[in-house]
Amino acid sequence: MIHCHLTYCNILWGCAATATLHKLMILQNRAVRLITRSPFRSSASPIFAKLQLLKIADINKFQTAQFMYNIKHHHLPNSCMRYTMVTDPVRIHNTRNFPYFSYPRFHSIIRENCISVRGPRLWNTLSVEIQSALSIASLKRLLIKHYCDSYRSLLFLPLEDI
Repeated sequence: MIHCHLTYCNILWGCAATATLHKLMILQNRAVRLITRSPFRSSASPIFAKLQLLKIADINKFQTAQFMYNIKHHHLPNSCMRYTMVTDPVRIHNTRNFPYFSYPRFHSIIRENCISVRGPRLWNTLSVEIQSALSIASLKRLLIKHYCDSYRSLLFLPLEDI
């Protein structure tokens, strides 16, 4: 019921400061507790993991990763392709990690939260398995699994217990 409101244009407003999004995070946690009839003071992370729902910050990362996947595979119009730069494949030095995207320098938080910086930084931190997904559906599945597993690992719970 509120999921559609949290995902609508999240790629644009979801990178706001944590203090700005705090009330939405509280409402999202409260909604998840109400749905599962959990106690008021219970931790929301295991509930998110059990229901395989994403938190607001992870919804933003999820949509940003989808955007970057679509850029990488040329599924977007040319007007969107100018937001990122592909790393030059001809390099002087061979290194262990070769990022697909590069991003411009920035000196302000506003620029850091821009999709041209935030997108490539996120994409370059994803595992090779996620980056090499063959379809957008498999990318979505891998991302949801990745973020839900991170909720479990924060609580030091075995994957089977939740």
